[in-house]
Amino acid sequence: MEVGGHLRKRNKIWHVVLTWQIKDEKGRSKQDSTSFSTKINIKEKGARKRATEILNKAKATYKPQINKPKKAFVLGKGDSLLYPYLSKAIEKKIARNDFSKLTIQQYSADKKLFFKLVDNIPLSSLTVEFIEEVFIKAYNRNNSSYKTLKKLFNLIFKYGIKEGIFEYNYLTKIENLKKRKNNVTKNIIKKDEELLQFFKIIETDEEFKLYELEFNILISLGLRKGELLGLKFENIDFKNNSIIIAQSLISVKDEETEKTHYEVNSYLKNWKSYRELPLSQKVKKLLQERQERIKENKKALKKAYTQKWKDYICVDFEGKVIRYSKLNEMLNKIKKKYGMKHTSVHMLRHTAATILYLNDVELKDIQHYLGHSTLSTTSEIYTHYDTSRNKNILKVIEKKY
Repeated sequence: MEVGGHLRKRNKIWHVVLTWQIKDEKGRSKQDSTSFSTKINIKEKGARKRATEILNKAKATYKPQINKPKKAFVLGKGDSLLYPYLSKAIEKKIARNDFSKLTIQQYSADKKLFFKLVDNIPLSSLTVEFIEEVFIKAYNRNNSSYKTLKKLFNLIFKYGIKEGIFEYNYLTKIENLKKRKNNVTKNIIKKDEELLQFFKIIETDEEFKLYELEFNILISLGLRKGELLGLKFENIDFKNNSIIIAQSLISVKDEETEKTHYEVNSYLKNWKSYRELPLSQKVKKLLQERQERIKENKKALKKAYTQKWKDYICVDFEGKVIRYSKLNEMLNKIKKKYGMKHTSVHMLRHTAATILYLNDVELKDIQHYLGHSTLSTTSEIYTHYDTSRNKNILKVIEKKY
């Protein structure tokens, strides 16, 4: 059987790729292949010539095993179990990167999902069929689970290839499952009458008026919930009517006590999340009212007033940061009491994006306004952005509502 081949570069090392023709079960010709590293750095003197000699020798001596199934692992090195190997790979990735606490926490949650959906088999038992079945199981659960497992299996293969356990990434042999479209629009407040009703409720109903500032910020500025709770008065420039988004608060679960608490996160979701936004006159007025309320509460409660979150904006009467769940609880109560559609804190961010989009604001402007790395696969990311244009964007919301 004639064996062909060529050289390819991978991680600055010359690799030999050998190819030959085989017959499938229907007698049709198809190409099969194998590859290995020459361990010759492409920058070494005479590297290509030496690699070519290895290639020619391999072509002349290699005998394909036609009926033997191809394995991705190197024999004798695939005895580690999947769970501990994934944990090791995640630890290495975290150690080599300056990740935020939120990202580290997310990896911990991702690992728990992996353990729930994937059997703890030896690495040497991994097959394309096994991974395909796992992916379908995750896909039927939801898009997010499928995406998470893909990310973690990629990580396993990435580190396995570096350690000589795998020859290639099995995921290159697996066809991607089509992403389902989530019908998030049903939970977005986008009709004029719905928005006007919502604003009227939080302005006039005493129970919801307590959170009027938070809901107005979410809709007019489109902040993430962590960005909202991370706002401090030092970030507000009342003179120039602007606000700096520079940090967020994240909810962290203590593994020993299983209790959650807030921590300051200076690493936002991406570098575009650090941004300066304009304040509407309505939000400015509500911020000033919140300042006065906090002063009164401090005076009334004295030492009983919590000092931990000093200068933070979104605090209750005792000075404690408002819980994520409290805002969603209020939105659920509005739905039940006034018959409005179900929505959430995150959906109010989508509401802000929808208002802008429906009023012909360009996608790249919305992208910068909301702090997205990309708003869509076609939106262009600019290295520099004129923040004064944000004022024009805000006018759309102010004028309409």
